[in-house]
Amino acid sequence: MSPRPGFALIFAMWASLALALIGTVLLHRLRDEADHNAALLRDVRARAADEAATSLAVLALLDPSPPLRARVDGVSARIAAAPIGANGAMPGPYLISIQDQNGLLDLNRAAPATLRRLFIATGSDAITADALARSVLDARAPGLAAVDALRLLPGIEPDLFARLAPALTVFAGSDTINPQTAPALALRAAGLDEDAADAMIARRDEHPPAGLSGLPLAGGIIDPAIAPTGWVFAVRVRRLDAPAPMRETILRLTGNPARPVLFLAEQRLP
Repeated sequence: MSPRPGFALIFAMWASLALALIGTVLLHRLRDEADHNAALLRDVRARAADEAATSLAVLALLDPSPPLRARVDGVSARIAAAPIGANGAMPGPYLISIQDQNGLLDLNRAAPATLRRLFIATGSDAITADALARSVLDARAPGLAAVDALRLLPGIEPDLFARLAPALTVFAGSDTINPQTAPALALRAAGLDEDAADAMIARRDEHPPAGLSGLPLAGGIIDPAIAPTGWVFAVRVRRLDAPAPMRETILRLTGNPARPVLFLAEQRLP
């Protein structure tokens, strides 16, 4: 017995609807996959560009010509672009800065009095500063692996951490700081008052890079005659032509021509 014409028509309509639905689902999946792949490609290109900018910063750090050398006291500089890819694409420009970690306070090594002055310099009263310093001393007994660990201590609110972090490190391995590369807050924690700290930073620019006067550093630049083997630096790069977080890379200069740089850590910053 052959099916009735009306039933066949309904069946055909439902089949067409099912095929259209399947096609729509497949199309959405293909679009989602394409969007996902495009996002992955953007992330890969952004990372490659950040790495290229970081490499340019390291080259500037090691440039044998003082006028072309990068500062290592955290002062930012602009670079035009970072070349990546076989097609010569040039994303950028970038803002870069290099901070000598010896110019920062090592959370694992700083003396109790230094920590107390640090907290007072960021606005804490004497009693609160003592309590915060004791918290740091207790927390670092097993060793603090990152400055971010400070966020977990009682009394360290986000706004306080934001003021503290630029003066801190866990990579210096010393209980003293290099005053030639230290930021103002680190200098104040070391014992200088606010005016003296600002004056010391201002004097860095009194030494032109072309004549370093025999100093290990002048104008925030390392004398090419000094071999900074073993020095640790934080290199920060931020792309200026697109919304993107800052990338910070911690590296150590090895003095080994085959592998001049040892990468220690990396993080994204707001």
